[in-house]
Amino acid sequence: MRLTLAGGGTEPVPAIGVTLVDCADLCRTAADSLTRGSPHAAIACAACAELCRLGAAECRAAGDARLASAADACDRCAAACDSVVG
Repeated sequence: MRLTLAGGGTEPVPAIGVTLVDCADLCRTAADSLTRGSPHAAIACAACAELCRLGAAECRAAGDARLASAADACDRCAAACDSVVG
């Protein structure tokens, strides 16, 4: 995956960046399905929780203190989605 930067150049996105972008997209999908009362919301939430746990693990494994808050956010989202799934 390549990301266009504000300056107009492109840089390769590290794997953790891809995971976090995918995680954010799936979080939005899960939230949207819950908001509209979709009968499939639990499926979206289960996938979201799984990807959020992966994102949290990758953030922690990176060993970068700047990613600690992202790992915590991923953990909170995974717990919230798990509560929907039951």
